[in-house]
Amino acid sequence: MSDDDDTIAPKSLVCVLWIFKTGQRKPVASFSLVPANLFGMTYPQAVTFFDKKVSLNCSTKYTSDSAISFRATTCKLASKAHDPPKGFPDFVEFSEWNSEEAYDTFLQFVRANLVQMKKGQELIIRVIALLAPKPAAAVGDQGMVDLDANQSDASTNGEVARKVFPF
Repeated sequence: MSDDDDTIAPKSLVCVLWIFKTGQRKPVASFSLVPANLFGMTYPQAVTFFDKKVSLNCSTKYTSDSAISFRATTCKLASKAHDPPKGFPDFVEFSEWNSEEAYDTFLQFVRANLVQMKKGQELIIRVIALLAPKPAAAVGDQGMVDLDANQSDASTNGEVARKVFPF
């Protein structure tokens, strides 16, 4: 892309935020229009920005003890961005923001869309916040509790101690 292409990108893009919980087909919170300067944000800044928006728009019963992952796609029509995403939970058309590289690739795709669009049309970014339970503690983690055979009423004839993961 030439330097002239960068001038096409606006400071803020309009995003429609959808919040889903894994295993549910309906959103847990209504969408909202969110102006976001994605081109001026790094990956960690974008994640922090959208995490705060999710917290504001979603009940704590859904966000506590949940990991949030983000996916996004572009829409050329605002009405399409306001329709529930098709294909849940697969989100086939959506790019997952799971690294700096994936986020930068998505922004390059947005810039290409902006260049190809005619004047007067506004590009809408549809963002999916997917709430999933935080993964259980890994073996050897500090949160793991070892129950020794001596501590339980089990026999001590060489049995391996049980490992319990507190939730």
